[in-house]
Amino acid sequence: MRLTLLAAFVLAAPLAAQQPSTPAGPPPQPPFTSDSAGVMQVVRSLFTGMRTRDTALMRAQFHPSATMRSAGWQRTTAGPLPLITEDAVNEWVGSIPTAAAGKLLEERLGPPQVQVDGNLAMVWAYYEFYLDDQFSHCGADQFTLARASDGWKIVFVGDSRRRTGCAQNLPKGS
Repeated sequence: MRLTLLAAFVLAAPLAAQQPSTPAGPPPQPPFTSDSAGVMQVVRSLFTGMRTRDTALMRAQFHPSATMRSAGWQRTTAGPLPLITEDAVNEWVGSIPTAAAGKLLEERLGPPQVQVDGNLAMVWAYYEFYLDDQFSHCGADQFTLARASDGWKIVFVGDSRRRTGCAQNLPKGS
């Protein structure tokens, strides 16, 4: 019996040595600087579309299955409670042309934090929202993007909204 096990081990050892020890790694990543610029261009195009009420430009930035969530507060008799709401991308984009007729809808972004790994990217930025020059609210925007065959597309948008603790100092067009 021992001789049979030893023979099996001796015969199997060369076969095991021929097997690759680890799978091939991921493909080389494109330069971060070019990817992060492309990712930010998508976010900037979304807000340019909002400012100009160009819904075709806005829709072009989203993947068809994109989702949106907002984290805020709900006032109750017991005090404020955390509230998470969902916005459908098509409903949000469709509301832009009729929102506050004649007023500029402007979301001003602070310096963004961009992270890219292969076909996945994330943008996080403080924002302030204005109707014309009238401050409305602030918070943080979080965008998740994925590279599609036609470039970077937004697959998820999350934001927080508040009216207090806002810097109210971001310049127009930022």
